Amino acid sequence: MRTATIQAIFEEAARLSPEHVTFTELVGGKQGAITTRVRDRGILAIRTLRPDLSLQRIGSAISKDHSSVLVAARRAQERLKTDDAELRAFDQLLAGFPPMAFDDVAADEKLAAAETLLMDALNAVRVARNALATTKAVTL
Repeated sequence: MRTATIQAIFEEAARLSPEHVTFTELVGGKQGAITTRVRDRGILAIRTLRPDLSLQRIGSAISKDHSSVLVAARRAQERLKTDDAELRAFDQLLAGFPPMAFDDVAADEKLAAAETLLMDALNAVRVARNALATTKAVTL
């Protein structure tokens, strides 16, 4: 069984797609119902197999923003409720990967927490810079 990395999950989603979607199409900007469906399935598989990964981290790996990742996962979840073929395809995708070991999750959770703190710090710096620039502009 393969390690459940973002790339490995997307490669497996592409390989299993009967529509012959490529890995490059999934992580690129290609639009279209078939590519989008397989990409959504891959994103939901990542969220299922790797709950330790943040939306931002998943998005940056596939050139999407965090809200696009969230919307894609929700779309895939909705399809699973009504589409038996989609449910079988999703189960087949998950079957190619072992469940994560607790130690792997703990290490990745620490990394994700550190990334979140860093992003929060960067946002605080941006806010402070904007406030300083506004203050300087007002006092001039």
